[in-house]
Amino acid sequence: MKVKHYLFFAAIILGLSILFEYHLIIDTAPQSCHIWRQSDCVSFATNYYENGMHFTEPRVYNELTSNGYCVGEFPIIYFTVAEIWHYTGQHFWVFRSLQLLIFFGGLFSLFCMTYRLTANIFLAYFLPILLFSSPFVMLYANSFLPDVPSLSFVLIGLNLLTKYNAERKIFLLFPIAICLMLAVLLKANAMIAVAAFFIMLLLENVGLKFNEEKKIFQKFIPVSIVFVSVFVAAFIWYRWAINYNKKFDVTFLGTGAWPGWPLWEATPENIKGTLSALRDYVPEFWSLSTWIGILFCFVLVVKDFFKMRFFSWLSLGILAGSVLLYVDFFVGFRDNNYYFINLMILPLTILLTTFIHYPDFFTKKTVQAFLIVLLAVNIFHAKSMLRIYYHGGWKHDRFNETFYVKDFRNFVDQNIEKDAKVASIPDVTPNGTLLLLQRHGVSNYGFHDWKVNEQQLSQMIDWGYKYMVVSGNEMLQDSTVKKYCKTPKAQFNDIRIFELKKILN
Repeated sequence: MKVKHYLFFAAIILGLSILFEYHLIIDTAPQSCHIWRQSDCVSFATNYYENGMHFTEPRVYNELTSNGYCVGEFPIIYFTVAEIWHYTGQHFWVFRSLQLLIFFGGLFSLFCMTYRLTANIFLAYFLPILLFSSPFVMLYANSFLPDVPSLSFVLIGLNLLTKYNAERKIFLLFPIAICLMLAVLLKANAMIAVAAFFIMLLLENVGLKFNEEKKIFQKFIPVSIVFVSVFVAAFIWYRWAINYNKKFDVTFLGTGAWPGWPLWEATPENIKGTLSALRDYVPEFWSLSTWIGILFCFVLVVKDFFKMRFFSWLSLGILAGSVLLYVDFFVGFRDNNYYFINLMILPLTILLTTFIHYPDFFTKKTVQAFLIVLLAVNIFHAKSMLRIYYHGGWKHDRFNETFYVKDFRNFVDQNIEKDAKVASIPDVTPNGTLLLLQRHGVSNYGFHDWKVNEQQLSQMIDWGYKYMVVSGNEMLQDSTVKKYCKTPKAQFNDIRIFELKKILN
C-alpha cells in the first residue's frame, strides 16, 4: 500500500473527529451516556494518581466497603493515565486522548487488514470508516469506558495475526499475544472473537477442509501458543479479580452476570423491557439502510458456509458466541448499551467475509458509489446523534451544573480537607459526584434504598465522616438531612457543605 493512502486515511479520521466534535469534548468531565460507569473508570485512575501508584490495589472513591478497594476490568489504562498525569497534571483530555489513540490504532489495523485480505483499497477505506460512523462507537470511543479500547486491541491483534500468516515473521507472535490479552483483560466479551479464531485454527488442523487454496494458518504450534497464553492470562486475572472483590466484600462491580440477568431467569417484564431497549438501540448502531446491507451480506455468508469457506464458518462462530453472551447477560443489555461494542466484531466479520468471497462484485463502480452514499448517510446520522448525546439532549446526563464550574475545584479544596470523608447527595451513582469532589465517602448509592437514613448517617459519623455535600435544594427538605446538617460550612452557587454532627439523645 502506498504512503499516500495512509496519509489520506489519517486525514479522513481527523476530519471525522472534528465533525464529531472530539476537540470540544476532549477535556470535559464524565457525562452523556452511562455517566455512572464512566465515573467509576476515572475514579480508578484518580485513586492511583493520589494514592501511591500501587497497581494491585485498585480503588474508587465510594467507600461502601473496605475504603473503596475493588476491581472490574484489568486496570492497565487507568494506571497508565495516572502515570501520565504525574507529568502533565490531572486533566480529562489525557484520559480521553489515550482512549482515542487506542481506537485510532484499531481503525488503522482494520484498514490494513482489510486491504491485506481483499487487495481492494476502496474496501480498506470503507470498513473502518463505517465502524467509526456507528453512533455509539463514535460516542464511547471518546469516553472513559474500556469497551472501545478492548475492541480496538482485538482489531490490532487480528491485523498482526493476518500479517504473521502472510509473512511468517516469528517476532510478530509476541505483540499478537499482548494485544489479544489486553482485549480480553479489558473486557471479557472480547473472548468471543479470540475463541472463534482459535476454534477455527483447531478445526483446520484436525483435517477439516475448506475451499481455500491453502490453509489459513500454516503453522499450528506457534499460533496456538499465542491463543493458549491469552486464555491462561484471562483465567489468572479474572480469578484474582473475583478474589479481590470477595476480600473487600464488593457488591457494585460485577465480574459476571448478575442474578436475574440470564434469559432463563428473566421475568416477563424484564424480557419485554430488554427487547424494547434493543429496538431503541438499533439507530445507535447504524442507519436502517446499513442493517439491510449487512443482512444481505449475512445471507451470502450462509450461502458460502455450505461451501465450507473458512471466513464464513468464522462469522457463524462469532455469531454463536454473541448469541450465547446476549442470552447470558440478557437483562444487563437493557441498561448497558456499551456491552454491544465488542459484538461489533460480528458485522465487521460478516462484511469482511463477503468482501473476500465476492471480490469482483465490489470492484464495480456502481457498487462502490452505493457504498459511498451509505457511508455518507451513516456519518451524518452519527453527527445528528450528537444532539441526543450532548448539547442538552435527552441522553446527555450531567450532575448539578455547579460541579462543572471552573472555580468549583478550588472551592472544594479550600473547604474540605483532602482526607475528609463526605456523604454527597443527591447522587444515585457510586462515584459520580465523589469523583468531581475528589473525596472519599458515599453517595445515595451507599444508603439503604438509596435514601439517607438516620441509622446509617449516625454510623458514618462514628466512622469519621465529617461533611455532607448537598447539591440543589431538594434534599434540604429531607427531615434526616435537616436534623444532621444544622451547621453550614460553605456554599458555592447551589452546592452546600455541612458539618456532620452527632445527635445527642
